[in-house]
Amino acid sequence: MNARATLALALLATLGACAAPPNRGAPITPISASSTPRRTLRRASGEVHVRLAQLAGAKTLEVRDGANACVKIERAGTALLCNGVRQTHVSFAEGGPWNVNARRYRGSLLVRAASGASGFEVTNTLDLEDYIAGVVASELVLWSASLETLRAQAIAARSYAVSALDDRGARRTDPYLYSDTRDMAYVGAFVPKNERERELEVKLARAIESTRGRVLLEGERVVDARFHAACGGHTADARDVSPEARFECLRSVPCPACRNELGLGRESAGEPWSFTAQRSALDALSARLRIGARLERLRPVALDASGRWLEVELAGPSGSARVRFEELRRAFGADKLRSSAIEFTLPRAGEEIVSTLRFEGRGRGHGVGLCQAAARDCASAGWDASRIVTHFYPGARVVDWR
Repeated sequence: MNARATLALALLATLGACAAPPNRGAPITPISASSTPRRTLRRASGEVHVRLAQLAGAKTLEVRDGANACVKIERAGTALLCNGVRQTHVSFAEGGPWNVNARRYRGSLLVRAASGASGFEVTNTLDLEDYIAGVVASELVLWSASLETLRAQAIAARSYAVSALDDRGARRTDPYLYSDTRDMAYVGAFVPKNERERELEVKLARAIESTRGRVLLEGERVVDARFHAACGGHTADARDVSPEARFECLRSVPCPACRNELGLGRESAGEPWSFTAQRSALDALSARLRIGARLERLRPVALDASGRWLEVELAGPSGSARVRFEELRRAFGADKLRSSAIEFTLPRAGEEIVSTLRFEGRGRGHGVGLCQAAARDCASAGWDASRIVTHFYPGARVVDWR
């Protein structure tokens, strides 16, 4: 064995022994509605498994421990090269934090080759509360978030995590969460870089500790507490956005902050936006829907009570097709077509599209549950975290579920 391989194996022994990979199981399927929902089984404590989507497409991984000792991992077909040594998988045991490609992760890590020809499948196993701290830091701008805003987000995020893992646990033995918009944003632990950020770290830790184990409960079930960036004036009913939604508290409510009704003397948090779809994107969508090579018209055919677009009809030279608005968002890009609260299009809905199609709307995100922009303003107006979350999840109650 050469010196390089010997050093790699010694470092691996220090960082954590390789363990057998867990069963892959079946892909996660959408949660289905049930007329006789079962009681939530999972408690709001213990460890969670998070699949790190942000590392899936990396060409190499550099994992460092507290002493800055480095393990470099590359793909080698269906296996891995770990500091030049071929491995089926690499485990970094409890005892971190670990720095992976300049991000810090608490708990343990399991690295495997992704199912494709490149990339990695990295699972971070850590304490639920450490995970929630990472989610809150990823989902909110800590500089402008008050303590009550952070506490409200922590309650919502913890509720979502417990509910999702409980449902997935009924289908597989190793349920996990994704670190992107399939679940919640999570890019590891918040790492302060200066004295001001160390103060933010203390405030974040206080928000997490003061809400430890607290979730939203409807009946005997922990709520699938979805949230979004800004609703634009009225939240959406989850059943309009996701047919599988099954909580009464995920219904539409008016948003006093986005309506500028809190007397804060600032502009509405409705966050107006615009997006122009180019002819190439329009025609690509038309071809995908098999209605012809050119998109000729687009109009909403179903709206919710507040005027959000739920379903659209698209017409081309070969026919027409109806799709849910969220499918249209995915086609154009959720970062471009930012919400379903469409106020205006040019040309107007149903008119012939000669070249481009311009959308103007309000808000960001799917509109269901907690409005993050409103949580900030409601906290500034004196609302505490419990009042904030029970407004956006009406009928739910905050309980300690450890």
